[in-house]
Amino acid sequence: MKKKIALMTWHHAENYGTAFQAYALKYLIEQHGFEVDLIDYHRLEAPIKLRTLKEISTGVVRQLFQRLKWNKKIFFKFKDNTFNAFYKNYFDYTQPCVYNQDFFDLNTKYVGFVCGSDQIWNPELFDARYFLDFVIDEKRLIAYAPSLGVSEIIDQKVRQFIVPLINRFAYLSVREQTGCEIVKALLERKDVLNVLDPVLMLNAESWNKISEDVTLPDGEYMFVFFLVNNDNYIKEAIKQAEEKKLKTVVLHCTQSEDTNFANVDELTPGQLLTYISHASYVCTDSFHIIVLSIIYSIPFKAFKKYLSDSGVSQNSRITDLLKRLSIVDAEFCAGCTFDTIIDYCSVQNRLQEQRMLSFDYLRNALQSLPVLETTNFASVCTCTSPCPGELSSAFQERMSTESNSGYMKVMCKYPFALAEKCYRCKYLDNQKGEDSRMPLFYYDLEKALKNENNISKIYWKYYFPFHVVSCIKKLLLVNR
Repeated sequence: MKKKIALMTWHHAENYGTAFQAYALKYLIEQHGFEVDLIDYHRLEAPIKLRTLKEISTGVVRQLFQRLKWNKKIFFKFKDNTFNAFYKNYFDYTQPCVYNQDFFDLNTKYVGFVCGSDQIWNPELFDARYFLDFVIDEKRLIAYAPSLGVSEIIDQKVRQFIVPLINRFAYLSVREQTGCEIVKALLERKDVLNVLDPVLMLNAESWNKISEDVTLPDGEYMFVFFLVNNDNYIKEAIKQAEEKKLKTVVLHCTQSEDTNFANVDELTPGQLLTYISHASYVCTDSFHIIVLSIIYSIPFKAFKKYLSDSGVSQNSRITDLLKRLSIVDAEFCAGCTFDTIIDYCSVQNRLQEQRMLSFDYLRNALQSLPVLETTNFASVCTCTSPCPGELSSAFQERMSTESNSGYMKVMCKYPFALAEKCYRCKYLDNQKGEDSRMPLFYYDLEKALKNENNISKIYWKYYFPFHVVSCIKKLLLVNR
C-alpha cells in the first residue's frame, strides 16, 4: 500500500489558478510514489481582525449594490459544472474537516502533511489551518511554495501569530523571493528555500494531458483575460491585437464586475489550457495565466492587478517571477512596447534548472518523513461532537456578576465568548454559517473582560460592528 500525504491548499474555488496549482502540487507528490488526499476544509469568511463599523459596513453596502437588479447582470457567474467536474475528476479528499477532532484524527492516517501553494499564508487572510496547526509531529510538516502574496507584513499582531506556526516546519519553502526574505527575517532561519510555483514545475506536455477540446477561432488570436475588470487595460490589449493583425479573444472577468468586451463563453480549466497553448499573444493580470504562457512559450504582457505597489498589493509575485526567469519588458506600463521578443530558449533552460532545485527539495522533504506510528493520541477536544461550546473563563467571570446586562446577552451570542479550545469545534446555534475561527483580537478581548470595568465599552469596541452588520444581513435576507 502506498504511503498517503494530506495536502492543505485552497480548492473547490471557481478560480483557474487555484485549480491548476492544486492539481500540479498533487501531481508532483504522486511522482514520488505517494497517494495524495486534499484536506476537505472550506475556509469561510470570519472577523479575523478588529475592524471599525465603517470598514465592515462598506463591504456590506458593496454586496448590497451587487445584488441590485441593475448591477446583477454584469457580475459573471460560472455554471455549476465548469469547475466541479475538474475537482471531481482529479482530486481525492480526506473526511470533511470542521471540528477540532476532524483535523486531529488526520494525524493517525497520513504519513506527512504538505501545505502550499497559492496565497494560503497571506497575512490579510490569516487562517492557522493553512499552517497545519493541528499536526502533532512537526517532522511531518512540509511547506511547498506557500505564498504570502505581499511584500511586507504590516499588521504586527498577525506577525505574532504567524512566526511560531511557520517555525514548526521541518522543511520550509516559499514561492516568491520577497516572501522568502520576509520569512527568513521573521524566523532568523537560513534554511528557507525559494521554490517554483508547482504550476511551473509541470512542462507543456504534462499540461496537455488534461487539456480539453474546444472550438478555437480561425486564424491567429490574442487571448485576453483579466481577473479584475479594467476597461483601459482591455481596450489597450484590443488595440495592440488590431495592430498585430490578430483576432481578440476576451474571457470574462472573474474577481470583479464582468467586462462588456467578453466575446467567448466560459471555459473549463482544460479548455482554458487549450486557448492559451494555441494563442499568438496573451494579455493578463493573472499570475497563473502568465505562468502558463511561459510554459507554452507564448509572448505575453503582464498587467498589474493592483494599481498601487503597496505592501499588500500582491503585485510582487509577478515581478519576482519575471526577475527570476530574466524576462524583461514584459510588464505593462504607459508607453511600453508590445513587440518585445522573449528569448524562450534561455527562459526554458533557466526554468528547467530551477525545476531541478525545487524537485530536489520536495524529494528530500518527502523522503525524510518518519514512519507513521499507530499511537493513539490523546483527544484534543473532550467536547462531544458537535461540540456545544463553553464560555471562556473571563467571560464566565463577567457573566457571574453581570448576567442581567443587555450587553452581555448580546455578546454571549458571538463565538468571541467561547473558550479558546472551542473556537474550531462549534458554530453557535444562532451563528450557523459563520466561521468560528479565533479572531486575532481574542487575547485583547480576554484582557479587556478581566480588566475593563465598563462592559459597555467592551461591547462597543469588540462586538457592535459585527452585531449591527449581522442584523443588517439578516434583514436583507428576510426581504429578498
